[in-house]
Amino acid sequence: MDFPEQVPSVFDDLTERAIRDTLAEVEPPSKRTNAAVFAFARHLIEHPRASEHSADDLEPYLRRWYEACATAIQAPGGQPLSWDEVWVYFSDLWDNRRVHAPAGDQWSWAAAKADGFVRPELEGLPPRVQRLGTILWVLASGNPGGECFISQAQAGSILRGCTGTDAGTRNLGRCGLQKLERLGIITLRAKGSARKSGRYAYNFLAATPAQEPQAAPETPEPAAAPMQNDPNRQKLIDEWTAGNGGVPPTPEQIEIWIDPPTPEELQEG
Repeated sequence: MDFPEQVPSVFDDLTERAIRDTLAEVEPPSKRTNAAVFAFARHLIEHPRASEHSADDLEPYLRRWYEACATAIQAPGGQPLSWDEVWVYFSDLWDNRRVHAPAGDQWSWAAAKADGFVRPELEGLPPRVQRLGTILWVLASGNPGGECFISQAQAGSILRGCTGTDAGTRNLGRCGLQKLERLGIITLRAKGSARKSGRYAYNFLAATPAQEPQAAPETPEPAAAPMQNDPNRQKLIDEWTAGNGGVPPTPEQIEIWIDPPTPEELQEG
């Protein structure tokens, strides 16, 4: 396939950036065998005409990356990762369209993909909660294992419609993520912290707008009305109040973010 002269130079630039990023990683090499190849592929997917190329077309760029980074992508046990292994894994990723999300600013990419689109399992939820869920679906769809990373501040910024890292924004994000968890839409795989994003799995990746979503995991039926004396409920309210400068949540905010879903909400999910 013939391409204008400037097109290959774009792949050259993306390959050089992938080499720099791979060599800058601080994880032990033995833990980055497949992840490093996947990350390289995500760099190349940024090319505006990437979909027109096969893995065979991109072999020279993969080889250049491999020769520069071989010591950083050792196999478990410290053995060098062979070129054959790298080539087979890259070919499977690329030719089977397993790479969707480009490297770099995934959030801008995911937010753009989520514009004007609502996942069926999110219907009936408040609009900004729908947007949070859809962005998580986009991120999870573009990552191996159907997982994505998000911090409470990032989630809270989506729900507020503006970027923030204050305690109130983080608290709002935590409540929003817990709401999606209670509805069985996402599952927490690794808890985050003030400086580390949590890792979540999206539970409806197989569904598309033209298909029926998968059934949500079974959830014990909650009480018809929240118990006012529930210590965990009061703790959430206290945390909300402390994170919002002493202003307690309104009854509507308590219903949306703190109280467990009703049986009707679970059926809608």
